[in-house]
Parts: sequence; structure tokens; C-alpha cells
Amino acid sequence: MNKKKTIILSLIILAFVIFTFTFIVPFIKDVSNIPVSNKSKEVAVVIDDNTSTFKIGTILKKNDLIRNPFAFFLKAKTAKGKVLNSGTYTLNRNMSINDFITEFSKPKYVLKTVMVTFPEGYTVEQMGELLEEKNLTTMDEFLDAINDEYDFDFIENIPEGEYNYKLQGFLFPSTYEFYETTTAYDIIYKMLAQFETEYKAMNGDFENVFEIVNKASIIEKEAKLESERPKIAGVIENRLEDSMPLQVDATVLYAATEGLFNESEGSYIANQISNLDSPYNTYKYPGLPVGPICNPGLTSLKAALSPEEHSYLYYHTDNEKEDGSHIFTETYSQHLSTMN
Repeated sequence: MNKKKTIILSLIILAFVIFTFTFIVPFIKDVSNIPVSNKSKEVAVVIDDNTSTFKIGTILKKNDLIRNPFAFFLKAKTAKGKVLNSGTYTLNRNMSINDFITEFSKPKYVLKTVMVTFPEGYTVEQMGELLEEKNLTTMDEFLDAINDEYDFDFIENIPEGEYNYKLQGFLFPSTYEFYETTTAYDIIYKMLAQFETEYKAMNGDFENVFEIVNKASIIEKEAKLESERPKIAGVIENRLEDSMPLQVDATVLYAATEGLFNESEGSYIANQISNLDSPYNTYKYPGLPVGPICNPGLTSLKAALSPEEHSYLYYHTDNEKEDGSHIFTETYSQHLSTMN
């Protein structure tokens, strides 16, 4: 009988602990005005006309901005001289309940948005330039935010290295709509989230994601035609398997132009290619470059994940066709002969 009572008492205590941490602790934190997070994560919230105070609290909870809608309800109802207005608001997870009430007390307004298209193959540096042109953030702010911490599983599989930027290659190129008040951190977060979504849809394995993205970045810069990307991916695989240097001009150009790819470096590459002492120089150092040289698009990622099987070790631009296509060969002598 005592054993039965002990079990019942233990279950009651367990239920109380669960209830406390599920409802009481979040409630106390919200009432105490402790933000959900110290990291800025921008969320656009729309409050329609005639939305009740408790309903506003549930909207905030749904967007992971507060822990307990009832705590928001109590705070709002006891806030003197505060009238909650409808409208569109940009909120952050590092705001407290008092901050939300203050924000909703402002007259309603419509946030302006800015459309930004990041072309496939853009580098972090080029993205920073574009965002500065759009007046969304400065280049320095963007590059500083690249070094912040972001909570994505795939980031754990990016090894430490001498690369310029840890997240180079993982900012998915696409067209995005940002609120004009957005932060560099939130821009990067949105692009990383898009990369994760796209990569998972391809059944990509996060365990070797850094190597795949590295290869895809080379494919992105080398291929002009989508149909040739798997074939170029196959050449990369063949050369790596045979312990041959990749000798990709784009890797040297990335290092020579500090990631901007917008300078005329043709003569430099022709005359100094073997002398550039950079871990990105695939003429000087064997294997893949120390890190991705750009942010590849979907087609290049797919090619890196599923390279074409063949015996080609060389390729060069087909100057006669002038359509960006390449001539692929198996031997160096064949390679030279097709260049004449």
C-alpha cells in the first residue's frame, strides 16, 4: 500500500514539475519581461482590425515571439494609456512583451519591401555589394554578420579552415523580398534557411555538405550550359580520383580579385597562375580549394551530388560554337590538339 502511495505521489510531483516548466515558468519569464532570445530574428506580423488582445498574444506565440499569450494579455490590459492598433509590424525575438505593447501602440503603417535577386554564382562579397546598392545594409555590416552564429544543423559539418568566410557557398542564390528595416543577420538567416530547404529536397547528406558545396561552386563558375554541369562534375571527380591538380582558373580568380570576380585579371592568370600563394589556388595546391569560391545554384548542387560517369580529364571552351559549351577529352595530347 505504501508503495502504491509512493508511486501516486511521484506521478503527482512529476505532473506538477511538467506543468510548472510548461506553463508557469514561461508565464513568469514573459511577465518578468524576459525576451525569448537575445538574437535578432525579424518577423513580420499583421494585426487585423478588431483583433482581440488575447488573439494578438496567440499570434505572437505562433511566431515564437513570446512564451505565453495570457502573460501578454495581462500586461496589455494593465498598461496605462496603451491602445493596441492594427497594422503590419516588424518584430524581433529579442523584444520583450513591453516592447511589443509599445510597438502596437504606434499608428498603423505599411512596411515597404525591397526585392533582391542574387544571381547563381555570386560570392558573399558580391552579395554584400548588391545589398549596399539596395540600401538594405552596408558591405561591412553584411560581412560582419557572416561571422555571427546561426542555428542550422548543416553548419556543424563545416570544418575549420583558412577560407575567407565560413558561410561562403551556403547563401542560396534566389530572389528574396526583404523589409527595408531588415538587418544583415536576418538577410543571411533567410538565405541559409532557403539553402537548408533546397538541399534537403535533393536528399543531400549534411555529413559531406561542405565537400559537395565546394565542388558545386567550381561547377557554377566553370559551366555556362546547364546540360554540361554533370559532365564537368565528372571531370572534377576523375581528376581528384587520379590525384591530379584541378587547375581551375576560377579558383585563382576568386583569390586574385578578393571574391569580386569583376576585375580584368586575364594577363595575371596567364603569367602568374602558379605563383599566387593562396589555398584557393588549385594550380599550386592539390585537391579542392580550401573552401567554396561562390554560392552555387540548384543545378550545380545537383551536378555535384550526381556527377556524370565518364573518362574525361580535360575540357576547354569551344571557341567555334561561341555558346559557352566545352570540348571534353581524355588525354592531354587530345586536349592540346582540340585547342588549335
